[in-house]
Amino acid sequence: MKKYFNLILIGLVMTGCGLHSAFLIAAEAPVVTIAKEHFLLLQTHCLDCHGIDNAEAEFRVDTLPLTISDIETAARWQKVLNALNSGEMPPKEEPAIEKSLKADFLDHLANAMVAVRRNLADQKGVITMRRLNRREYQNTLHELLGVEINVNDLPSDIGSGSFDTVGSNLYMSSTQFEQYMALGRETLDEAFEWEAALNVHNILRFETEEITSKVAKHIEYQLDAQSRATAWTKLVDEAVAKPENANIVAEIRAGPLGNHAHIFYRSWKKFPGVPAPETFGFNTVENNADKAITALRPFHLPYHRYYLEQPATDTGAYLAASNEHPSVLDNATINLLVPFSWPVGEYVVRFRAATTEHATSDRKFIEFGINPRSQQALSVHEITGTIDAPQVIEIPLTMTRANKERANRSLS
Repeated sequence: MKKYFNLILIGLVMTGCGLHSAFLIAAEAPVVTIAKEHFLLLQTHCLDCHGIDNAEAEFRVDTLPLTISDIETAARWQKVLNALNSGEMPPKEEPAIEKSLKADFLDHLANAMVAVRRNLADQKGVITMRRLNRREYQNTLHELLGVEINVNDLPSDIGSGSFDTVGSNLYMSSTQFEQYMALGRETLDEAFEWEAALNVHNILRFETEEITSKVAKHIEYQLDAQSRATAWTKLVDEAVAKPENANIVAEIRAGPLGNHAHIFYRSWKKFPGVPAPETFGFNTVENNADKAITALRPFHLPYHRYYLEQPATDTGAYLAASNEHPSVLDNATINLLVPFSWPVGEYVVRFRAATTEHATSDRKFIEFGINPRSQQALSVHEITGTIDAPQVIEIPLTMTRANKERANRSLS
């Protein structure tokens, strides 16, 4: 398998002319030379840390060619330019380069790098060897191994006009080659998993009417919370009405929020003998009095009761406008987590859907996607079925090695 892997990567990365043409191009290409006095400045300040005996970061100055005629040499000089421009070199503990000398050196090197880029890109009309662009690499991997891979991590394709296959724009550096190699390995791992999953067949059935019991339980919770909040606020009201607490009431009224409807509940600590909201089950990291105040008037309670009055809630679920936080009650989406034990493969998501007779035209569509709260939906479907004659929708779904995390295994 190792030979096959190496053959794939070489075949994918390099294309175009043969080696003979490449050598001719290199020989005829114009070159750029770094002036000796500027190179001497670099040696004076950098050899102690980047010489033959102590090459930090495995970078040696003494072996830098003065003539820049290829991409590898250009990349080394670009590192020098970046390090000096950013102030990274020389280090603070080392003697600084005189400002005027450094400015002259950077000006000379910057202009040299501009000329290098122009020279290396100019191939005199001869087609140069180049790397495959993203589109070509993705298509080739698919043809060779039959899997789809996200190639967005590869270098961007700089086009010339409407063309993205111009050889002079698709040069290859060592870093880019490592990116292609890493993606090639990932592709092989993907292909191996697809091969292992050929005979695997999984079925998961999810009953959407589970939401009905959740709505019923949430109604019970709202009624219970309202009862507990009423009992607690009654104690606060009684404390506010006591003559001995008149000064406390006056002090609260004189405050910046004295006219707020629930200011006494939020200031319950000022009244002697009033128990904390926590003793009535209102425990949050926020002001627990606010939790109790909210429970006094459950705004969505009539809506949830209306939900349970609808037909067919014992055999399905209604998709409605979001009215509670999804962690509390989610009846705006139907969520399904693909089991982590399921391998890569081609799956089909199948569900039945219908509209009610009162549904308006803008409420007859269902979006489908993977974690659609943070990503764009994969597809949108118009629902034309009725409760008596539901519509069956089938959606093909490809699960790859990229779908490893809970977020991208959650279907909605």
